[in-house]
Amino acid sequence: MSSREKDFKQIRAAIKPALVLSASGALIAEGDSLVLLRKLPSDCISLILTDPPYHVTKKRNIYGDTAFAEDQQYLEWIGQYATEWRRLLRSNGSLFCFCDSSMASRLDVLLSKNFNVLSHIVWTKPNDPGFDGWKGKMKKEALRQWYPQSERILFAEPAVEGNL
Repeated sequence: MSSREKDFKQIRAAIKPALVLSASGALIAEGDSLVLLRKLPSDCISLILTDPPYHVTKKRNIYGDTAFAEDQQYLEWIGQYATEWRRLLRSNGSLFCFCDSSMASRLDVLLSKNFNVLSHIVWTKPNDPGFDGWKGKMKKEALRQWYPQSERILFAEPAVEGNL
């Protein structure tokens, strides 16, 4: 049995009560993601691709986006995830964390405590500058920012001895 197969078996066992689907190469679990992450064995994941709430739009139709009254609360919440991501990632693993451009630098600083942030990837959305996508009307914020129709993806690797 390969190391990946062992890890997958351990992951399946750790979150078994929360599993909704268990197939040979995929697991789907239902529950609080932070609680589930804390049950997983250390150093068992090669890639984390995450798209957490951005905490910038404050839209009620986006789950979790209005959950934090202050930016610091949001950063502390993401910090709990970052601790788990670092524990779970293998030393040669990768993290891709989607975020809004207005929070990217703050998340970079937060992640740099346990990760080497290698790059900020800019995902430019196809909306015309200044227009709010499907609504097709001007956004006040768009008149004050340079091309807000973009998102950032922070690409990082675990910080380990020798690559700090």
